[in-house]
Amino acid sequence: MELKQIDRVESITKADFLNNYFKPQKPVIIERFIEDWPAFEKWNLDYMADVAGEKEVPLYDNRPVDYKDGFNEPHATMEMKEYVELLKREPTKYRIFLWNILKEVPELQKDYKWPDFGLKLMKGLPMLFFGGEESYTFMHYDIDLANIFHF
Repeated sequence: MELKQIDRVESITKADFLNNYFKPQKPVIIERFIEDWPAFEKWNLDYMADVAGEKEVPLYDNRPVDYKDGFNEPHATMEMKEYVELLKREPTKYRIFLWNILKEVPELQKDYKWPDFGLKLMKGLPMLFFGGEESYTFMHYDIDLANIFHF
């Protein structure tokens, strides 16, 4: 397998993104894309604990998916503030996966704007993914052929 460096750009036009990355299905890192969003400055662990502290979050560890466990059933749950305390205290394998924080904490919707890539984005399905120092996901591909944008 030939590994290639992922392109990095400071900014990009809609046409360049569509023609050079989306159509050929080539990943790109857009380095200065969200600097004007309030989330860029505000969203850190302490802020998440403050705004979502009482919310119960689904946690997954590094086990491979097993159909006996149920589809996407969390391995554990805890309040966001407890999870943030765990992340700060020690390395952990737990990660938040596929949690719609914008539905649970609507005030966060004021902290960003939907980008105009020239694509129809599924605005009803934004998901939060983050984890501890020892967390990871296995190599996989999404069966729904989703184009995932990480901001």
